[in-house]
Amino acid sequence: AKPIFSAQSYLRYQGDKFISRFDANCYIHITRKMDTHDVARGRLLPGEDERAAFSRVLSTLPPRALVIGIQTDGLFTPSEQREIAEHIPDAECIIIPSPEGHDGFLLEFELINEHITRFLKREFPEYYRVEVAEEPEEGFDVKKTSLFGEAEADITRW
Repeated sequence: AKPIFSAQSYLRYQGDKFISRFDANCYIHITRKMDTHDVARGRLLPGEDERAAFSRVLSTLPPRALVIGIQTDGLFTPSEQREIAEHIPDAECIIIPSPEGHDGFLLEFELINEHITRFLKREFPEYYRVEVAEEPEEGFDVKKTSLFGEAEADITRW
């Protein structure tokens, strides 16, 4: 038997999960939505081109957004994330180093959490001034570790 490499195992695992959650029609709709989403659709001003509309629409968003990208993401590329951040007033763009491609947003959750926590503490310090009297006794420890860094249970069945 041929050896199975960890990347192959990971891809098979993710593929099995995917086909158990989505049928072909779901996949078609998801990819169509990803390919056609446009924040400037229906918002062009007379004589305005799509690039200018994109920039203008993003510039109307509330200031100080945090935009996070994954260095090797081929679906939502770092250059696209930088461009989004460039047009939102006072936005910050963080690119997470990861060799995991698009799945990096699932696997690099600790690093992503650090950046989000830092951002929230800076932007909303009033929510972080309260001191916790003591550590919780139970309920916050790791119950199960995941080989792939994500929930392995069907989280859609509550």
